[in-house]
Amino acid sequence: MYYIWYGNWTGNTATTILADLARNIGGSPYFSINTSYYDTTKKHVLNAVNFAGSTTDNYSQGKSLTGAQVQTIVNSALTTPFEGIMHPIPTPAAPQEASTKTGEF
Repeated sequence: MYYIWYGNWTGNTATTILADLARNIGGSPYFSINTSYYDTTKKHVLNAVNFAGSTTDNYSQGKSLTGAQVQTIVNSALTTPFEGIMHPIPTPAAPQEASTKTGEF
């Protein structure tokens, strides 16, 4: 899991809280429900999460985002290929048209 904090997150405790969640949810009984699903190779999803880190983007694409702009933000944030869940998190001042993207970027 990799977070992109989009906008001004200075002083917001969500960055700490969600990073802690990402580090600790894997292996939990709650997350174990995901083991009933399959990945693209027909194998059960593991009860594990790897928190790969996060980055901040201070409105590089403005405050009203299209799907293409979200993709630009994601591509700019990655320096190496990433496979998994990528979730750009906008501040309330930056509504977005697109939401969570999964797969390889």
